[in-house]
Amino acid sequence: MSKISFTNHKRLYKEVFATDMGKKVLHDLCRKYRAIGSMNPKMTDAEMRYHEGERNVVLYILHQIEYDIDKYLSERHLYQMEIEHDD
Repeated sequence: MSKISFTNHKRLYKEVFATDMGKKVLHDLCRKYRAIGSMNPKMTDAEMRYHEGERNVVLYILHQIEYDIDKYLSERHLYQMEIEHDD
């Protein structure tokens, strides 16, 4: 395992998610794992804990890249994707 400084670790995340493809992935993760917004109140406690775990991973990424939530909200229409199944 190689060692990396805290500064370079953050830089690595920032570089990956600064690209257009990285932004698409980030916005897809935010949407899919409900990073922004609220959970469905009809979920069971177990479901809520499970989805909170997923959400925390995305929030960690957002924290690493110091992502501006207002910027995310204003740009999310630019990076929305609809995934079609391959035939």
